[in-house]
Amino acid sequence: RDSFGSYGNLDIRGIPDEDMDKFKALMTQVINDPAVTIETGGNGGRGGGAPPPPSSFKTEMYDALVATQKKLYPSAVTLPFMVTGATDMRGLRLKGVQSYGIGTEIPKEDLLAHAMHSDNERIKESGLYTFVRYMHDAVLQVATH
Repeated sequence: RDSFGSYGNLDIRGIPDEDMDKFKALMTQVINDPAVTIETGGNGGRGGGAPPPPSSFKTEMYDALVATQKKLYPSAVTLPFMVTGATDMRGLRLKGVQSYGIGTEIPKEDLLAHAMHSDNERIKESGLYTFVRYMHDAVLQVATH
């Protein structure tokens, strides 16, 4: 028990198009304990309101990002990624703009030692040049198609 007499909290965040009412009903059924209270909170991240729809994996831009990634980073795999925080892409996605978060290579030791947007947010210089090439090639592929 914590200082409020509670046994603790479990914070669950659904994927962008998750039906949280159905998820809550499923959790209630699975837990099956009247002593457990399930509460839903804000469902939209930064700014509140309705959650934005997920960006599609079936766009020309997404295909260009994947093709360029395979060329410049052949051992990497493109995967959807979620963070527990919020992103400025939320507002764009609410307006129907397909948005993809991509970035430069981060030193591996920083991934372990520092959180996102820490006071030691840095990139590898060599990663910057490859990333600029990545962005150039992906945009060029879409612009000339």
